[in-house]
Amino acid sequence: MMIDTRMEGLMRNKLRWFLVGVLSAMPCFLLVAAHAQTVTYGAITFGSNAPVGDPGVFTSTNVSGQETEVVNLFTGELGVRVEADGTDISYDDTIAFTFDLAPGWEITGMLFSDNVDDSPANINTTAESDWGYELDQQVTLCSLNDVCSSASQLQEAGGASLPPLSFGAQTGPGTGTFETVVNVDNGEIQTDGVLAGLDVFLVQIAPTPEPSSFVMLGTGLLGLASVGGWRAKGWGIRRF
Repeated sequence: MMIDTRMEGLMRNKLRWFLVGVLSAMPCFLLVAAHAQTVTYGAITFGSNAPVGDPGVFTSTNVSGQETEVVNLFTGELGVRVEADGTDISYDDTIAFTFDLAPGWEITGMLFSDNVDDSPANINTTAESDWGYELDQQVTLCSLNDVCSSASQLQEAGGASLPPLSFGAQTGPGTGTFETVVNVDNGEIQTDGVLAGLDVFLVQIAPTPEPSSFVMLGTGLLGLASVGGWRAKGWGIRRF
């Protein structure tokens, strides 16, 4: 009985220190991985392949909780030039990337803050009814929990009859897409190569514990387990 009780205590000590080491190393590992593969603005995180530039992040607090606005989010390159001589030509381009939203936050709205600088050129007729173009853009962001938000904007000119535009990008949990679709008839459209800015509005619906809180909780539980182990060992000695 004495030998079994001592061995049990030694095994508890080894297990306790092993768990402490794992809990201590985990936040560092996660921090390095996040910096290597993602970029974070406020409560939203993108994969490094997302077409983001240098957005502004503004945070405020009111009676409802904390609110964050991420402005002018997309500024990546998107050069579009479509030329249609006497016919109708369609163009579709999609940029896909990874995306996630911090726990306890939700997107309350998304809004394009400016237009693409589109310039119709080389119009083959002076009659407005004989030419036209449509340029539509849509952003969809889906968190890992598959909660999705979308925003779109349409720019058009001319009087020619064009087929309706439609988006075809597939967005699943933990991903985002920025899709541009264009129809041009009897003319040419050329953009300035810059994505339109996007403003994202977020609100904190539930506070999220800091990683250090989990570490402290785990350490406290291990301490309680340690006290219980020593008491059990003491009782074992008395029983012998």
